[in-house]
Amino acid sequence: MKKYFALIISLIVILTCFTACKPKIKNGTVVENGVGEQIAIVTSPDGGIVRDDAGNLVVLVTDENGRNVKDDNGEYKTNAVAMDHAIVIGRRVETRNYSVEIPNGWSDAKTLNDLQITKDGTDESLVITEKDGSVSQAIEELAPIFENAKSMYANVISENTSVEINEDITASFMSVYIPEIKTDENGNPVPGYLAYFFFEEAGHTYTCKIEGRRNISENLGEFTEILSSINFR
Repeated sequence: MKKYFALIISLIVILTCFTACKPKIKNGTVVENGVGEQIAIVTSPDGGIVRDDAGNLVVLVTDENGRNVKDDNGEYKTNAVAMDHAIVIGRRVETRNYSVEIPNGWSDAKTLNDLQITKDGTDESLVITEKDGSVSQAIEELAPIFENAKSMYANVISENTSVEINEDITASFMSVYIPEIKTDENGNPVPGYLAYFFFEEAGHTYTCKIEGRRNISENLGEFTEILSSINFR
């Protein structure tokens, strides 16, 4: 019986120690960026990040134990640092030039610098990349992928058109659906789909890659809805 109580007391002491040693961050939260670095960020009332006027990330200054540091006026110290990598806070992705909520039924897919999400239970994905140069240059760079697909596979369904994302954004759109890229172990055809949206917003060029196994061009609504929900800086 004495050993039993001694064990219980030891466990209580251990748990108390861990509780007491756990860093307490005030006015923010600790998150990981795309490369696994832990950052104590200042958060806004809606749970998003806080930026300065130049768009830099506002972070809390912490001591060697991970606790807030105060200045001479008793205020929590902060610094502004450049956003070199995206940050995922709950279901919100914050990048250098935009933020977006990950919709229900979708999951983050190791976002690093730009949004990378996958639709749960499917092979469908969306990757948004910020590109240097103009929209026409981005199209010129990626157009050979579609031309090669059309020359390599039979019965290819392709599109080269424009798609309205919302009242502010009309994107160039290119897609290719291949009914049979290969066959599976049972000899059944395995299809493939690839598409890109191209557009410019707030002075930046974006390419938005869609991949999947069905002809998603038949119903782009879910993807245009995601793109329409992005908050650009």
